[in-house]
Order: sequence, then structure tokens, then C-alpha cells
Amino acid sequence: MKILNMHTQGGAIGYYRHWMPAKAMKDAGYDVTYYRGELDFFHDVKRITGSNPEDWLFKHGGEYDIVHMGYSNVQQHTTLAVALRNHALVNYEKELPIITDIDDDPINVPSYNTAFRSYTGQSDRRKNLLIQLRASDAITCTTPTIPEVLRDEGRNFSVLPNYCEPNDWDHFQVRPERDDDKAVYIAYAGGPAHLGDLEQLSEVGPRLTAKYDGKEGRPLLRWIFVGFAPPWAEEMYPDKKDPANNRAFFIQPCQLETFHRSLRWMSPDIMIAPVEQNVFNESKSLLKAYDAVTANAAFVCQDWATYADVPESAAFKVRGDVQWQETLEGLIENPDIREKRAKALREWVLDERRISDHIIEWIDVYEAAMSRPVVKELSDIIRPRIIRPDEI
Repeated sequence: MKILNMHTQGGAIGYYRHWMPAKAMKDAGYDVTYYRGELDFFHDVKRITGSNPEDWLFKHGGEYDIVHMGYSNVQQHTTLAVALRNHALVNYEKELPIITDIDDDPINVPSYNTAFRSYTGQSDRRKNLLIQLRASDAITCTTPTIPEVLRDEGRNFSVLPNYCEPNDWDHFQVRPERDDDKAVYIAYAGGPAHLGDLEQLSEVGPRLTAKYDGKEGRPLLRWIFVGFAPPWAEEMYPDKKDPANNRAFFIQPCQLETFHRSLRWMSPDIMIAPVEQNVFNESKSLLKAYDAVTANAAFVCQDWATYADVPESAAFKVRGDVQWQETLEGLIENPDIREKRAKALREWVLDERRISDHIIEWIDVYEAAMSRPVVKELSDIIRPRIIRPDEI
């Protein structure tokens, strides 16, 4: 079996959903083609091979037995996938199944989320995504909630959870000053799309900051926000010229490997994952638990579907202001408990969530897709005109 893995998004999505399983499959002896870059497959092919990506696809597409691509709201991606399948059927007399991977709920996006306008109403981006799902021979996704949400938009769903490879993070360094820095750091990583999540701590966060001021034997609490800082943290930056006096630090979004290195370098004591309890977040996966392992931090998360798979022994699952405050206070004041829980979380990941132990799940999906007739009739799909290979 020869597999073409096409990521349509960079960052964490491309890393966890495409590069990581592709690498694990290659390590296991499977024939997988994958171009890893900072943007998407189409940019990466051009940058790495020097070829026009459309030309590359139609030159080499027929060499593959299956195509696994990321979801996209870009018309080019959907039309090329279908044209590639048609091209293989006509020119190579072979069927080429197209599988789409999706890691989000595009139907119930909260209004504050940056993707809301893209997936609301009759926007072209929403149409393009739904066309891709309907035209796919199979769909892979991260959580069991996604097939329920998209059951009318596609067929042959398979849940492939996000796994990780923690050994990739072991060589990352901790800043030398960390041993002498007695402050307790709580970190959160996520972009502005997580505004509703961080608002769950709009009262608890300031209360903890005021209580743990480093005076009279109390620990000094500081916050680290990677990608987005909530409005309630603004008062924690009183001194713009001397960050040493601030109670919070903001890190700009960055490439994923740089982000992982930054987490280990900063070495926060606690990583948090508050979750707004809505339908959209029921489809979210537990990547922030992996971030905590990267940082070697204790993990506190919302007691919600997102983190249902994380055992109670490896994380603190809380709901409501009282539980959040009491749990964080206990961890701020007890370094031994922080260390114990951080170790338990890492052991759980090593034992149960390593991608190399689960790659057969991907292969099973591919073999199932290859055993079914591919989708050829697209007349029932309201769609942009599907381009022919000779038009590219």
C-alpha cells in the first residue's frame, strides 16, 4: 500500500493529524509520502521540490493507492482531490480513494471564535468544506462527537484520536534560571478562539494572583499565556518597561516545535485547560494534556468531554469556581503533589498514547476504504465546477 498524506493546514493540526502518523507509519515500514512544512502540502511541495503542486499531483498521483488529506475550506483543495481521483481512473485505470480528516466541529462554532464567519450561514468557505466531506470516500476525525455532528455531511466515519510521541520532547532544555526562580507559574496555551474557555477563570484568576503575592511566606504566583491573554489578565502587566515586576507574561504564537521548546524552557509548574461547556467543545481533543507533558507540569482541566480519556490519577478534573480555586491553591502550595501528578500524566501518555503503538488504526481505515467502491457520482452535490486534469 502506497499512501499520499496531504496536510491542508500547518501548525498543530498538520503535526498531530498528518506528520506524526505519517512518520510513525514510515518508521513501521509503510510507504508514505508527506511533505512537512510551516503552511500546507501545496506550499510545501513547491518549496521542497520546486514543482507546481498541481503538476506534481497529476504526475505522481497515480503512483498511490490512497490519498489522506486534511479538511479545508479552500475550493482548490477539494477540486484537486476529486480531479486527482478522476485522473487516476482515466489514465491509470485504477480507483484512488480520497479520505478527508477533520478535527473540529464546523457546525456549532461560537460567535467569538475566529472561524465563526467562515462557517456560518451560506459562506463560500462553509460550502467548500461540506463539498469536500460529501465527495470523500471516507472521513477520519479526532473524537466520537464529530461523526454525530456531521452525520448528514459525509460517510464512512472513523475515529482516529490524537496521539503523540513524548520522546520527541526529551531533548528540549529548561532555562538555567528556573532552579533559582521560586515563583509558581501557571500556563495556558491557546489562541483568541479560546476566549470563552479562559473566561471560565475570570474571577478565580485575579483572586489567586492577589492571594499569592510572595509576601509573608506566601508563594509568588505568575501566569504565562501563549497565543492569547484574556481581558482579566490585563491588570497583571503593571510595568511595561521591567517585565520582572509583572505577574503575567505573554508569548506570541509560534511554530509548533518552537512552542514545545518554549514550554519546556519556561517550565511552568501547572498547565490549565478550562473549557467552556458547549456543543462545539464536545468535539475538541485533549492536546493540552500533551502540552502539560511537554512542560513536565501538573495538569488541571475542565471536567468535560474533551478530557474524558485522561484518567483521574493523571489530572485534576474540576468544575466551577470553587473547585478551580481550591485545586489550584492546593497545587500552588504543594510542590510534591505537582511533581507526583506531572509524573503520573507522563506515565499515562507513555503507556497508552504513543502514536507508534496505535498506527495500525490508520492502516485499518485505509484498508477498509480500499475495499469499498469509491464515490464517483457527485451529481447530488451542489458544488463549484470540478476541474479536469487537462485544465490545470
